[in-house]
Amino acid sequence: GCEYFSNQKTAVMYSKDGGETFNTVDVSDLIFTHGNGDGRNCGERIAVDPNNSDIVYCGGRANNPLIKSTDGGKSWSAVSSFPKAYTSNVNWPSWDSKTYPSTADANGTTAVVFDGSSQKGYNTQRIFVGISRTGAENVFVTEDGGATWSAVSGLPNNFIPCRMKMDPNGNLLIAYSDKKAHGANGAIYRYNPTTKTAENISPATGIPFGDVAVSPKDANKLFV
Repeated sequence: GCEYFSNQKTAVMYSKDGGETFNTVDVSDLIFTHGNGDGRNCGERIAVDPNNSDIVYCGGRANNPLIKSTDGGKSWSAVSSFPKAYTSNVNWPSWDSKTYPSTADANGTTAVVFDGSSQKGYNTQRIFVGISRTGAENVFVTEDGGATWSAVSGLPNNFIPCRMKMDPNGNLLIAYSDKKAHGANGAIYRYNPTTKTAENISPATGIPFGDVAVSPKDANKLFV
């Protein structure tokens, strides 16, 4: 989606032939995205369950924080169990009088991450979601495949989570910035979902971080 193209439509596209052709599903009644807006550096806002490719979660910038597909992207519905993390109302598009729930910076949901090691049956149970807001909890987790959600404790709320990754040891890595774009401060945190403890592992202070990457074979090898 893009705020000023295609009548502000937001769509999910999926392919069944390796990318030769795509099907388009309009989800404008559920979420809005803005691929060229400030905060486009955040992500990934869409994620596929590594244990069940029919399960897909997607976050946008306004309306609903999180939507879900159970048929590989063909149809979508709002995740009604997700916390009411959108506590502001924003104009969408920005020049229109219509308002929708969002974050104060109109950046909405920043990242969705599956912990593939938390498998039960055919589905992943632990999923993390980042929200672009400060002054309140902004990373949420489900331990039961999306039935219930709670805020992750021990993490900073003066920064927004821009990008999140799982490391091979089962920890969540988070790159933080104080703003969705043009930030001036930030941090890198590592969260252990087993002990429920968080650690500031920032390699420097006083700068924003756009991303964190980790070797899939060695959790000690990091790039930011």
